[in-house]
Amino acid sequence: MKTFDDLTFNKDSFIKDKVRAKLTLDNGIIISVIGGYGCYGNGINSFEIAAWRDNNPNFIRLGEYDDVLGWLSKEEINSKINELSKL
Repeated sequence: MKTFDDLTFNKDSFIKDKVRAKLTLDNGIIISVIGGYGCYGNGINSFEIAAWRDNNPNFIRLGEYDDVLGWLSKEEINSKINELSKL
């Protein structure tokens, strides 16, 4: 199973205090994880996450009302990756 450690973060090309990574799961779901300036997470120990299917540009609902979740720890992101990998 893929985890947070499989994410490769890159600096944002426009905002220097922002990092981003994408991860494609075996079932075709793409996960975007970002953090830093202007995000719902500091990019060090908290991040925001969004997900969508490779063949569908609409976000997957991750919470009751939200398709983006913020202020998640690395462990919470691992839990979401595990959950999404089962869809």
